[in-house]
Amino acid sequence: MKVTMFYPEYLTKPEKSSLLIHIFMPTLNPARKQVKSTTIKKHQIHNDDSGSPEVQIAVLTKDIDALVTHLKANHKDHSSRRGLLKKVGLRKSQLRYLQTNEPKRYQKVLLANKLDR
Repeated sequence: MKVTMFYPEYLTKPEKSSLLIHIFMPTLNPARKQVKSTTIKKHQIHNDDSGSPEVQIAVLTKDIDALVTHLKANHKDHSSRRGLLKKVGLRKSQLRYLQTNEPKRYQKVLLANKLDR
C-alpha cells in the first residue's frame, strides 16, 4: 500500500531528505545535546567516562524531569508516558545495581541527583 501526501497550493512539498530527518531523528535538539553533555561532565568519574552507573542515572534523571514537565502540560500524551515509565525502570535497575554492589557510590548518587529512596 502506497501512501501519498497532499499539500495545499500555498505550501511547497518538502524534500524527501528533510522529511526523513524529521520523522526518524526527532531528538536532534542542540539544547538537549548541550544539557546531556554538561550532565555527563558533571557526573563522570574520569575524563573518558560516559557509561558508568552514576552518569547513566544522572542522564536518565534529567530526561525523567523533562518528561514529567512535558506530561504536566500534555496529560493525554500516552507515548511519552510510556517512554517515561521505561526510563524510570532503567534508572531503577541502575540504582538497584549500585545498591547491591557499591553501597557507598549508591549513597553518593542519591545525594547528587536529589533522589528519595
